Amino acid sequence: MASEYTLKDRNTVVLGASSGIGKAIAEALAAEGANLVLLSRKTESLSPLITSLTRTHASIKVHPVQCDLTSDESMDRAASDIGKLFNNTVHVLVNNAGVGGKSVNAIDAKWEDWELVLRTDLRGVMRFTTLILPYVKDIGRGSIINIASVAGRNPIARNVDYSAAKHGLVGFSLSLFEDIRELGIKVTAINPGYVNTPLVDKVKGDKSKMIQPEDIAKTVVFVAKFPDTGCPTEITIRPQRNIK
Repeated sequence: MASEYTLKDRNTVVLGASSGIGKAIAEALAAEGANLVLLSRKTESLSPLITSLTRTHASIKVHPVQCDLTSDESMDRAASDIGKLFNNTVHVLVNNAGVGGKSVNAIDAKWEDWELVLRTDLRGVMRFTTLILPYVKDIGRGSIINIASVAGRNPIARNVDYSAAKHGLVGFSLSLFEDIRELGIKVTAINPGYVNTPLVDKVKGDKSKMIQPEDIAKTVVFVAKFPDTGCPTEITIRPQRNIK
């Protein structure tokens, strides 16, 4: 019987790591002994997390890297930095970065607002993945995990841009899996419902009944350690109880 796959000393990359889901994912991967590159639009926002992780897990390496998914130049530079830091080897990529829409009827929406969401939540993730994929493809075992949303599966009024971006992200994940599955690389879309993060501050309801960031982090670890004989290509997580 094959031994359980370990994340100890594996090189992992987490986009959008400064708070919320990304922060919880970074903490969960660190607890597994993984080395980390943490990305954010402003690296100074990562300082408290990096201090905490290195204090708690002295054996791991943690690096901050600046990355703005709306800028090709920023993505190119970030990918180059990751290659140098990890000797061109990445075992796990978690695409968690994203922005929410302005929750406005399509009739009243402004294209520039839609474009920001699409460039960040879909185009940026797709392009960044292509930049990191060369570091993953030759190692024999890797994981690309995309944090999508139930909005990508269920239509939501007044959120055309966000729903479209997340729907596209699910499609990207499923198609990418078909292209690279024979390389041993898992590709998974995780579709959470309401998660208790600043992104849902305006949502009315009991935050304690929402999915917690740590729940998504546990799911990421589950996928990254999944046996080589299978791949959970899409996972939907809904709050157990009605939040309202």
